[in-house]
Amino acid sequence: MPAFSVVIPTYGRPKFLEEALQSVYRQTVDSYEIIVVDDASPEPVSLPPGVPVRLIRAQQNGGAASARNLGAAAASGDALTFLDDDDTWLPTRLEDAERGLQQARISICGQGGPPRSLDGNVHDEILDAITPNLGATAIDRDRWIPLDDTYRSCEDLVWWLQVTVNNEVSTVERQGLVIRRHSGDRDGYGAPQRIADSYRLMDEFADYFAAHPNAAAFRFRRIGLMHRSLGNFAEARAAHLAGLRLQPNLKDVRHFLRNLRSEDPHRTAPA
Repeated sequence: MPAFSVVIPTYGRPKFLEEALQSVYRQTVDSYEIIVVDDASPEPVSLPPGVPVRLIRAQQNGGAASARNLGAAAASGDALTFLDDDDTWLPTRLEDAERGLQQARISICGQGGPPRSLDGNVHDEILDAITPNLGATAIDRDRWIPLDDTYRSCEDLVWWLQVTVNNEVSTVERQGLVIRRHSGDRDGYGAPQRIADSYRLMDEFADYFAAHPNAAAFRFRRIGLMHRSLGNFAEARAAHLAGLRLQPNLKDVRHFLRNLRSEDPHRTAPA
């Protein structure tokens, strides 16, 4: 039984997939299995003979959450890890996951930029800022909760809310995940879908957001930025104003005023 199962969902990106696989082969820990889940790509995934990879092809395209669930259900490793097909790992990714899982049932690593250090019971703060990418996350397999595949985006936010109820987290701050920046849509779903799913999330978990105004304010900020990226300045102002009412801060004031002055519908949201 391997120490890790590495689940890689993929859809129509063979070049990126090959680079993702190569980054797993270079790990300093060698006790792992790789499960590639082809999410019904138009051109079925083809791997060279002899590669140490289990390939599962979904019967129909179900999205990233569905593909990850298929891979997790087929896994035999002690712990589950995930890697998007357009991202890569640094060689010590699994080594750090192994170290982190000695401290808690969920371990996260750095993913570039200022690290967000999460340790212990983080349920009350997990949605106050950007949640850790699943590619930076390792979890004991017996603690895995399937992702809600009825969400086309935000499924990771739902998962973090659910999994942190009964599981503690540890952080190894060294970077292990490299998130690729490219012009293609990472998930195949644009800002309108992410906005809709964000509002759905806030509605379905209304009690949590009512009790955690910082999380609600942060979600409104993200909604405002996405509306701005679409040129929906009135909707962006409304979202930022809703966030300000919950958590007054200078950043949202600037976003609100910027949308108040905006006239160009093609301007994109700040990062």
